[in-house]
Amino acid sequence: MTGTIVEKLADYGVAERARALPAEVRHHAKRALIDWFASLLPGSMVDPAQAMIKGLADELGHGRAYVYGSGKFGSLRAAALINGTASHTIEFDDIFRDAIYHPGCPTIGAALAAAQAKGASAADLLTAIIVGYEVSTRIGLSVQPSHYKSWHTTGTIGTYGAAAAVATILKLNKEQFAHALATSATMAAALQQAFRSDSMSKPLHAGHAAEAGAMAALSAEYGMTGALDVLEGEAGFGAAMSTTVDWSKATAGLGA
Repeated sequence: MTGTIVEKLADYGVAERARALPAEVRHHAKRALIDWFASLLPGSMVDPAQAMIKGLADELGHGRAYVYGSGKFGSLRAAALINGTASHTIEFDDIFRDAIYHPGCPTIGAALAAAQAKGASAADLLTAIIVGYEVSTRIGLSVQPSHYKSWHTTGTIGTYGAAAAVATILKLNKEQFAHALATSATMAAALQQAFRSDSMSKPLHAGHAAEAGAMAALSAEYGMTGALDVLEGEAGFGAAMSTTVDWSKATAGLGA
């Protein structure tokens, strides 16, 4: 593979849509989805999700993506934001320990909202989850362990998972997919200090990642461009957010 890291990841993401996924891979994607719902449903009944449902009331009552805990449908972005937040609230969501990262809440929060909004199939949803997990966990590996000193990985790395998942649902081409990832990179933010005191901010990190990644993919479909060297550039994501960055980990084993 040639090109920048986001271009290589985009090559993988587009190719993954066209291949028959092994039964074992699909099985684990289904498990991830079920596990996400087990965290989402109780989280949707309490704050901060309930506070967001009230505060964002004008975002609900239209659209095709279901906002759990509200009894209403909403826009893709509103559903990704609120459901992504709700699924990280009770702290039982899945974790990829090597990257200190909860991939499900931002990735599936965005993927399901996109699948519902666009009328995608269950098979497409599973593929989107897989691509989002594969892309984001590898980026997470590349910037740890130092990234976690100041940054909350689920809110930063989760942005890439959401962008990759929604790009998959939208069936973006390689160029669009790469720009979705590139744009999502500059939206990635979540400070550790936010959960070192009594605050509701931590689950909101996951919701913001889901929404920001979705926005990046939705905009890339219509020509929004990002800096394709945003990960490895001299003032890029790695330089700004890690002192132990190793970008070879972002593509090692990709597609296996």
